Amino acid sequence: AGDAPFSEPETRALSAFIQNLRPATVLFYHSAADGIFAGECNGDHGSAQMSEILGQATGYHYGAVFSAYPVTGTASSWVDSLGIPSADVELLTQTDPEFERNLAGVLALQRWLAG
Repeated sequence: AGDAPFSEPETRALSAFIQNLRPATVLFYHSAADGIFAGECNGDHGSAQMSEILGQATGYHYGAVFSAYPVTGTASSWVDSLGIPSADVELLTQTDPEFERNLAGVLALQRWLAG
């Protein structure tokens, strides 16, 4: 977790990687809230639309704000603040990677990005 944003070497490395690469989109995978949560910062950087596309393709819940416990910031919101669409994909369980379900989502996301 660290004392402050990007205070740990792993988060500094990920930050530098994303800022240097400037990917078209970024997904983060966690477990087990069974949902897709868009990065949320000022402006519309496509994160909400991307989350809807992923949700429709995977069957995960989407469109809600994460409320299971207080969160002061997320990686996906930071990426969204850079103008890059981003979301947290929360798997249904902690034991099943749900590969086929998530493959369908990634393929739908690739079609969306290809326009």
